[in-house]
Amino acid sequence: MQQTILVVEDEPAVRELEANALTRLGYQVLQAASAEEGYGLAKQRQPDLIILDVMFQGKDGFALARKLHSLDETRHIPIIFVTARDQPDDMARGFAAGGKIYLTKPFTEKNLETAVRSLLPSGE
Repeated sequence: MQQTILVVEDEPAVRELEANALTRLGYQVLQAASAEEGYGLAKQRQPDLIILDVMFQGKDGFALARKLHSLDETRHIPIIFVTARDQPDDMARGFAAGGKIYLTKPFTEKNLETAVRSLLPSGE
């Protein structure tokens, strides 16, 4: 069965780049342009993995991760943070919020693939 990844990213170009790379790797990709949309899709579709930006207008990805990890139906879903915030305190907040991997922008497609495959090793 094809594994599903939810990409939650408010910047359309970055979201498309991530989605296209993941599709080429054989994953089904859901896309959300906001934290609210991502929350709804995560609850409804329960993907195998979430790729989550940190900075959204009026929200932050850390809060969304904490919210998802507080719910029985979504707490098992691993989260990869992908963000331009590269300070040690930001990374610590990401891991404290439940993130498994913290990728900083800019990143390569190979970085993304390696991160995803470390959490979903049987993606093809």
